[in-house]
Amino acid sequence: MQSNHCRATAAAARLVGLEPHLVLVMRDREIDTEIGLVGNLLVERLLGSQLHLCAASDYLRYGGDLGAMDRINAAAAAQLTAEGRRPYVIPVGGTTPTGTWGYIEAVRELCAQMQPQPPPAPAAQAAPPHFDHIIVAAGSGGTAAGLALGCRLSPLAATLHAVNVQHKPEAYYDLIDKEARLLGATAELGDLGHWKPNP
Repeated sequence: MQSNHCRATAAAARLVGLEPHLVLVMRDREIDTEIGLVGNLLVERLLGSQLHLCAASDYLRYGGDLGAMDRINAAAAAQLTAEGRRPYVIPVGGTTPTGTWGYIEAVRELCAQMQPQPPPAPAAQAAPPHFDHIIVAAGSGGTAAGLALGCRLSPLAATLHAVNVQHKPEAYYDLIDKEARLLGATAELGDLGHWKPNP
């Protein structure tokens, strides 16, 4: 109900003149109650989003896994198509090869930010930041997939921790492997080489 991705997608849709339709899962006992104007729901409603509420039992009927929302989104898109609309479906969490590539680029940017910068005269140069762990939430898995590839391809010596917020951990291993392969990676990443941050 409070999906950050849905809120950001609704805003992006309005920026390019599209009407956002958001599919939100809620508890069965609350499906007939007013969902309110709190947090992301307020922003989504201010943006004129059409909300399609899905009962948790229906989510489970569709599989209750990472692919369930994609199947529910497809059903909502079919309904809009039957009404004469032309929907463009964005996968849960925006997890696509393009979205994954964005997080590979985020690692490149992070590496560039860690490079020593010329000091403003006459102050002393500050040491670049140092860290050895990156911790992110894993919802649909795209962020984790991109960061994992980015870390593997970069000189960054940090361990990535993706904290499961929704599904079984095993689902993320499969998803990260799938996203990496869609970007042309092999298990060894032998054919991709290593890149260095831009100066």
